Amino acid sequence: MEPDAASRCESYLLQAAAVDASNPEVYQTLASVRLSQERHADARAAVAQSIQIWKDLEKGANDPAIPSYESRINLVKILLELSQCREALFVLGRLQEEDEKVVDLWYLFGYTYYLLAVDGETGELPAAPDNTVSPQFAADGEGAGCSDPAAVSPAAAVRLAWDFFRSTLKWHRELDSGDIGILEHTRELMASIRSVLPDVEEGEEEEPEEDEDRDEQGTDDGSEWENLSDDEGDDMVDA
Repeated sequence: MEPDAASRCESYLLQAAAVDASNPEVYQTLASVRLSQERHADARAAVAQSIQIWKDLEKGANDPAIPSYESRINLVKILLELSQCREALFVLGRLQEEDEKVVDLWYLFGYTYYLLAVDGETGELPAAPDNTVSPQFAADGEGAGCSDPAAVSPAAAVRLAWDFFRSTLKWHRELDSGDIGILEHTRELMASIRSVLPDVEEGEEEEPEEDEDRDEQGTDDGSEWENLSDDEGDDMVDA
């Protein structure tokens, strides 16, 4: 990439915003640019402006002001990089109501709760997770996204993460997804959770190992998930 590519891109986006200030995609892309520049405060401001444009519009409405499903999936990834779990869960909740048969949806739900469970100082999961979770947070039910992450303790969040990752494996198998990156990262995070949740072994099985046979034929090498490593969770508890 040319040295001035980011600045030129920023200039084009600001011009686009001046022409059409109601286009959420412009601000979302600007947030991504700010993030690449490590201007996190500016990135948060841009992404907030993007969400503000469509968040109060009727759910499921065929309104051009509402970004596409795929675009909002990318928005969640930006929000997680900015340690904005509350906003990420809001977007995921809207996406779930529109279409829940999407592997990325369940993976990002699980990853958000995983990051909420991680201790901001030690980077570790809670040693003694709570074995009970309120039905309103059931991973396979309606309203799976908690509207207020602050209401979920790290102990409850880690079990929620496990349940959402199980759903990720379920949909990965049922939809015959070729996204090996999600599959591998989900299994990696589930292994971390199992180290503090030994009781999940009973009656909570992972995707059959035979699915590994698809790895060589996978269409996704997982590179797009490199920026969503669990190291980014260190600051998420404070989100």
